[in-house]
Amino acid sequence: MYRNPWGFLRMGRLLEDLDSLAGSIAFAHCQVPGVPPPLLVTAAVDAIEYQRPAVLSADMACQGQVVYTGGSSLDIRMELLQEPHAPSPSLVALFSFVLLDPITKRPAKVPQLQPVTPQEQQWAAERAAVAAARKAARKAAQGKPQLSPEQQLLLQEALAASRLLLDMPALADPSP
Repeated sequence: MYRNPWGFLRMGRLLEDLDSLAGSIAFAHCQVPGVPPPLLVTAAVDAIEYQRPAVLSADMACQGQVVYTGGSSLDIRMELLQEPHAPSPSLVALFSFVLLDPITKRPAKVPQLQPVTPQEQQWAAERAAVAAARKAARKAAQGKPQLSPEQQLLLQEALAASRLLLDMPALADPSP
């Protein structure tokens, strides 16, 4: 399942497994006894650092932990360890999840992380800086001018006309 036709690692399959494990870690962090199970959505894969080639002839071990919690989001740092390179990871990936209320499907408050070790504090500070930069970018984007109703109508007409090219390119008129 992990070998592609050329005998190398299927990275997509590995990333699926890392996402699944990261989801389990996020679930465990957000689960509160006596409350309906949390609903988590993978919001992004923020980084993938392929540090050393993974070999299919050796066992792989995946581990991860919550490194940052925001208001309704949390970041999970995943590592792929393999015997030729352990304890140094072969791959490091950062997954971001959003916690949704199971009933309203709106963002919900995440239990806050308490980093203990200096490494955990460093990871939390790095991810907090990324979250602050994203928040600032969203705020800056809100101030941009919106399209006028006439511009929106022109845009909708252009998209509708181009739809034929996407759906049935053979029937599109080649003349300008």
